[in-house]
Amino acid sequence: MAPDSRPIETEVSKDDLFKVLGNRRRRHVLHYLEWRDRPVGLDELAERIAAWENDTTEEAIGSTERKRVYTALQQFHLPKLEEAHLIAYDDRDGTVARTDAWDRVDVYLDLVPEDDIPWSTYYVGVSSIGLAVTGLSAVGLPFLSLLSPIAWAACFLVVICGSGLAHVRRDRRLRLGRTEVPPEVRLE
Repeated sequence: MAPDSRPIETEVSKDDLFKVLGNRRRRHVLHYLEWRDRPVGLDELAERIAAWENDTTEEAIGSTERKRVYTALQQFHLPKLEEAHLIAYDDRDGTVARTDAWDRVDVYLDLVPEDDIPWSTYYVGVSSIGLAVTGLSAVGLPFLSLLSPIAWAACFLVVICGSGLAHVRRDRRLRLGRTEVPPEVRLE
């Protein structure tokens, strides 16, 4: 089959996705495209990423830093992202845009800080304590029987519900493209 008559693959395999996301600069590309929510020029993209990498503003970036990022994006990172079907890069006019495949892989882009405990562990812990306290209250343990088992259960349900709301809010802030600066830059 001739290369131009082959169907265009739009699915991104998990292996390819994780390889691509293993590079910080490529994550920065995806973050910026998500945050801007429009195609961007390679010049704009390189300038923004150079500023993040040098922990400064776009105005303070020198031509050396900008050129280094621009060249790496153009020659290496954008082709990798395009090969993974996450972006479309038009090298004639220098524009970079997200593809439809991006929307299907967005679920893998949560950033979990390294000092964080897994939320599943937290919920199991709170639920276990709640069950124990409610059970001990039901058998009449002196201090715990000050409240009925239903009252204790209600208290722990409120804690779990509040924790769930905090979890959702925190996860939204830590997703790529939700804020101007990537979460991993803000967490450093």
